[in-house]
Amino acid sequence: MRKKRGSCQKQYSYEEKCFAIRKYLEENAEVEEISDLLGAASQTIYGWLKRVEYSVKNLEQLKRPEIRQERSDIKELTDEIKAMIDALLVEHPAMGPLKIKQYLFRHEQLLVSEKKIYHYLKEKGIIEKRKKERKELESHNNRFEYEKPLAAIQLDILHFKLAGGQTIYLITLLDDHSRFILKSQFAVEKNMDITIHMVKKVIKDYGYIEKILCDKGSEFVSWKSFSRFEEFLCTLDIELVSSGPKMPFVQGKIERWHQTMRTEFESNSSGFTTLCEAQKALESYIHYYNYERPHEGIGGLVPADRFFGVARDLQQELSRYKSGDMRDKRIYFCCNIEGQKLVVSGMRNDSLRVYTNEEGKKVAQVPDKE
Repeated sequence: MRKKRGSCQKQYSYEEKCFAIRKYLEENAEVEEISDLLGAASQTIYGWLKRVEYSVKNLEQLKRPEIRQERSDIKELTDEIKAMIDALLVEHPAMGPLKIKQYLFRHEQLLVSEKKIYHYLKEKGIIEKRKKERKELESHNNRFEYEKPLAAIQLDILHFKLAGGQTIYLITLLDDHSRFILKSQFAVEKNMDITIHMVKKVIKDYGYIEKILCDKGSEFVSWKSFSRFEEFLCTLDIELVSSGPKMPFVQGKIERWHQTMRTEFESNSSGFTTLCEAQKALESYIHYYNYERPHEGIGGLVPADRFFGVARDLQQELSRYKSGDMRDKRIYFCCNIEGQKLVVSGMRNDSLRVYTNEEGKKVAQVPDKE
């Protein structure tokens, strides 16, 4: 098992480092594959590659002690940069320190720490003003959600303990609009490599993401510089919204998912002795959560109804039978298959009809067994 962060880190031998470099440069192995073989974080392997300048001819560099240096390209807040920030705030008053940092990096190629921007905004009284506005917003108990699937994804990490006492981490990506769990998996440690890999998988399986909402954990953002996760999102033109505590309109839905996991899943997790056992049970639970479990926050629908765009049809049809008078007389089922809406409708004691999303077009009829 890998050592937890904060404890003594494993020291890799020169031979192990050479093995990793040759595996990557000569055998075209993926960094994730090498990471699994050595038990080293991907960022560690990238560091070795950078030291040898991506060439096996420079392997001797790995024998020399590594000298860690602070980045010299971090800019001070000059009057010119402060003027840029002031101009941004005039045009976009809601911009926070993280958004300003990303904008300056993206459009001006200036790398400025979020911490310095934060203190500048604090000096101007903007931070205190926003805290006051946030309290007023919370007092009204306003609800907020994005208007369509994949417009925003909430990302967060929760820790669990296995039967033997080992801590594992649950990393989840949840669709803000529908509450649909796009990806959730256990890991022995939390780092940027796993997070980046999961985001790639979600994009591959479901399509383009507009925004990612997360907290200011070190697995996501860097307070002083620019994290690899931020750089990765910039290359895909995905907006990152990172919030502090007590901001339910940013991460409230995934925090509610964590509460659900604590009450409905964690009670059984103490019986899991391995991460594989926990992951298998988790996948079964996520299927139940996405496709079967009614969600109070979306009117008793299941997350899949909203995510796949059939929520309105179901609500209209089910509203006709709230009294229960026709409960045993009619069946109605609606789903989405590769963008094509499929409806099964009819009387339980008669024939059932199957429709596509072309209005009124019947594609099949299933006769009654009798």
